[in-house]
Order: sequence, then structure tokens, then C-alpha cells
Amino acid sequence: MKYFLINVKKIYKNKLNSIPVFIIILFLVFLYVGNLKSATIEFDLDSPISIKEDINSTSKQIKLFEKNLKSISLDSEEYINIKNDLNLAKERKEYLENKLKAYKNKDWHQFYQNDIRLKKIDLEANKYESDYDDEFLQTIKLNEKYSLYQYENKLGFDDRFTPVQGISYIILIVNNYLSIILIVMMAFILSYLYCSNYFNGIDISIIVPMKQVNRIMTKLMVGCFVGISVTLFVLIISGTLGSVGTEFGSLKSPILTYSTSGICEYEPIRNFIMSWIIMSILSMLFISNVIFVLSVLLKKRTSCFFSSLLFLFACTWGCTKIAPIFSIVHLIPTTYLNCLQVLSGEIGYLTQNNNINALTGIIVLLVCNIVLTIINFSLMKMREVK
Repeated sequence: MKYFLINVKKIYKNKLNSIPVFIIILFLVFLYVGNLKSATIEFDLDSPISIKEDINSTSKQIKLFEKNLKSISLDSEEYINIKNDLNLAKERKEYLENKLKAYKNKDWHQFYQNDIRLKKIDLEANKYESDYDDEFLQTIKLNEKYSLYQYENKLGFDDRFTPVQGISYIILIVNNYLSIILIVMMAFILSYLYCSNYFNGIDISIIVPMKQVNRIMTKLMVGCFVGISVTLFVLIISGTLGSVGTEFGSLKSPILTYSTSGICEYEPIRNFIMSWIIMSILSMLFISNVIFVLSVLLKKRTSCFFSSLLFLFACTWGCTKIAPIFSIVHLIPTTYLNCLQVLSGEIGYLTQNNNINALTGIIVLLVCNIVLTIINFSLMKMREVK
């Protein structure tokens, strides 16, 4: 325990560690401010400005349809088509006005009810248009599913692409950025910590009166402690930003899940929490093991830091980008560093590999951690002999 605390104190005494921490805070704040501005002020389709613009545009369409009807014969097919378009436009304007009113009154149940109706109109109006491809129509369908999920679960205002609630913003960060933040922070902190034991290429930690295996396990525990601390820090900052900006949200907040066949559904994030925690801890241990091996081989902080980044980022990137290895990617541990994308089925969908799941990930990470720990022990033994 004392050796563990000594290593933790080393981390806190290193003032350079405050630099990446400050950068992470800035990143999280600026990203959230951008989301909030997009979702509630300017660019998003659900923002008041966008809804008002949509109402004005629809009103102009209504006037144009009414004008065209006056110059066309009542018996013609064109008259019937324009009449249908006019009725659809009037219906759309009514739902837009109701949606805007619900937004102003913060009646999110009514807001999403009218949004669902609008999505159905948009889907019906665009599915016969040759200008729109299947991907565009799929986006509309997913937007409709999102609004339906929010409506059925009585959740507050949020945005699918730029979430602003605390929990949904946490989901965005965990799904897209946490694995990157973890790799960078753990490589930065642990490269300094593990390599600080070397003086003129000699490991001075061997003078510590404890067994070699205990010393290695303690250092790996410190690595996990760093990973858990970074994760909690990111989650707390993200959740606080969401709470200040709108509301903290609910564990029923949705995450988009995938199957290899391409079917996408929304599920509550609470369904994935336990599996995510287990896989995250194993991922942190794997990252710690990799950095430890490189620190023993390289001994220098800078070399260890950049080598760790290169190895971990290259392997993580390759797992979803290099098509020839997609069939065996479920056996590569870096596939599982982004745990939430594994649990949601996104990585399985991208690689078309049905074997990528939580159970496989836990087994692969466990085996790799055992193997790397044995390698670490062997390398340290070799150092002692020399």
C-alpha cells in the first residue's frame, strides 16, 4: 500500500500533468458551448430560429400553391397534386407552430409529439423524390425514431447530434472521445511515472523491499487508478456542463445501437453501464501494461510516451479501417478500447464482424493482460539478472 501511495504522490507532484488536464477541460467546455449554441440558438432544425424560418418558408409555399391553383383547371391531375401539396403544407405549418409553442412553454412531450408528425410528413414527401438517396431517407427515419423515443420516455429537450443534457453529453464524450483522452492522458502520466524509476538505464525500484511480482502489480494498479481518475474527471465535467446548460438528464437517455444487418434502434444507456465499467477497467489495465512494457524496453520518458501513442492509436485505428483484418479484428485487444462502441454494436457493424461483443471483449482483454503481465515480469527478471 505504501508503494502504491508513493507512486500516486509522484503523479500529483508532477506539475506537467496539469497541462493535459487543462486542455481537456477547455475541449469539453468549448464542445459543449458549441452544442448548446447549435441546438438552441442557431443551426439545429429544432432550434427556435430554425423552426421560425421553416414556418416562414412553409407560409411562402402555401401562398405559391394557392396562386397556382387559380390558374389551373379543377378537373386536371395537376390541380389535384397541387391541392394535396397545399393541404400537406398547411398541416406542416400547423405542426411547426405547435412545436414552436411547445418549445417556448418547455412542454417537451408536446414538442416531440409534433416533431414526430413533422418527420412523418417529411418522410412521406421525400421518399418519392429522385434527388434524395437511401442514406438521406434513413437519416429522417432515425430522427423520427429518436423523437419517438424521447416522447415515449418523457425526456426533456435534447438533440441527437449535438446533445446538451448532462447524461446525453456524457454519452457523446464516452462514445467518441473518451478512448482518445484515456490513451493520451495515461501515456503522458504513466510514461513519466514508469520511466522515473530508471537512472542511467538502471531500475532503481529494485531496492524497494518487496517481491518483483508485487511491485509490477502495484504499478499496474496505479495505472488503473490513473485511468479511473481520468474517466471520472471527464464524466463529472461533462455532466456538470450539461446540468448547468439545460438539465442533468436521465439514465433512460438513448444510445443508437447497431446490428451487422444495418438495423438501428435506440436503447437506454442504463442497459450498458455494468458491461461498460468492466470492459473499461480491463482496457485501462491493457493500456497500463502496454506502457509498462515500452517503459522497460525504452527507459526514456519521451520515447515511451510517443511510442505508446503510436502503437495504441495505430492499432485502434487499424481495427476499423483496414478491411483485410476485419474477419479477425475480434481477437485484437485494441478493438475493445472504445467500449461503448463495442457494446452498441457500432464497431461490429463497421467491420461486419458478428463476434465483436462484450463477452469476447472481456475474454480477449483478460488473456492479453495476463500475457502482458507475464512479459513484464520476464523483462524485469532479465533486467535483474543483468
